[in-house]
Amino acid sequence: MATKDEMATKDETHKLVTASYDGPDTMYCVPKDWDLDDIEIRWGIFYYKGVEQDLPERVIEPNVKRPKRIYVEEDYDVSDYFDCE
Repeated sequence: MATKDEMATKDETHKLVTASYDGPDTMYCVPKDWDLDDIEIRWGIFYYKGVEQDLPERVIEPNVKRPKRIYVEEDYDVSDYFDCE
């Protein structure tokens, strides 16, 4: 059996890769004559020309079969998330 010094830890042999998925989109039904520059959405609240609006909306669930992006996680050690034996 190898000694502890001879065994590589997962931190030395692995890295973390994160798959980031899109969250749900929300579609709003707005009058055709509204200018996009006058629309603002903050924390899920719809504003037109600074005035909060109560509009019909529909949440569109994301396609979670494919991630939005895949990237290497540089800020964490593997041992923070996986047993390093």
